[in-house]
Amino acid sequence: MIKKIAKGYGNLFSSFFKILFLAVLCLGLGFLIVYPLWLFASSAPSAYTVCMMVVIALALVYLLFMSARKLGFARFMIRIAKLVLVFGGIGLCVYFVFASNRMAALLVLIAVFVLYGLLAFGVKKNEKKN
Repeated sequence: MIKKIAKGYGNLFSSFFKILFLAVLCLGLGFLIVYPLWLFASSAPSAYTVCMMVVIALALVYLLFMSARKLGFARFMIRIAKLVLVFGGIGLCVYFVFASNRMAALLVLIAVFVLYGLLAFGVKKNEKKN
């Protein structure tokens, strides 16, 4: 019976020390990654901003390339066109509302609705049907 109790406490402390080790490891790795970035950002803010913008742009280009490769070029371009149409239309609508030109905003909204319908439902999809 004492062996079972000792084994139970051994497992409990083993789990506790594993969690503690992982927490210390995460803290140490976080410090090794964050401290140099913080030092770079505080010593040369403009260079840090440029570097981060380049890294983000490269990541975005990579994600776009992988998405285009996975979907196929035509479907990818249709998806991009839909996104640009929706966000550009909403932005233009908001601009016209703030410029006190509500009629133009309504026309843009109608045009976006119609053009999105054409892109989403009117364009043939090159999918194989079984």
